[in-house]
Amino acid sequence: MKKYKNGYIAGVFDLFHIGHLNVLKNAKDRCDSLRVGVLSDELVEHFKGKKPYIPDFERMEIIKNIKCVDDVVKVTFENINKMDAWNLYHFDCLFWEMTGKEIKVGTLINKSLMKLDLI
Repeated sequence: MKKYKNGYIAGVFDLFHIGHLNVLKNAKDRCDSLRVGVLSDELVEHFKGKKPYIPDFERMEIIKNIKCVDDVVKVTFENINKMDAWNLYHFDCLFWEMTGKEIKVGTLINKSLMKLDLI
């Protein structure tokens, strides 16, 4: 029995590499079902100031065909907020890759609704 039933992780996943695969495998090791959000081209450009090399529909197709991934959704301005995503997908764990950035858990999630698992 895994720690969580439904997990969710979101990312750009541009120029897919072994680090991306390891994050997804580590998340799936902790949940029965893993849903992956792939940021839209518009969001990537908004946050990073440049378009991704690979368009979102191709990045989603790549992620969809990884065996540890159960579902893929596009992340847009309408569901970029983690609580909006939770309202849509009802995951019990939000996976977050640690990249040296500080996370303020209190402003990110309501602990009674879901858990935050750092990978």
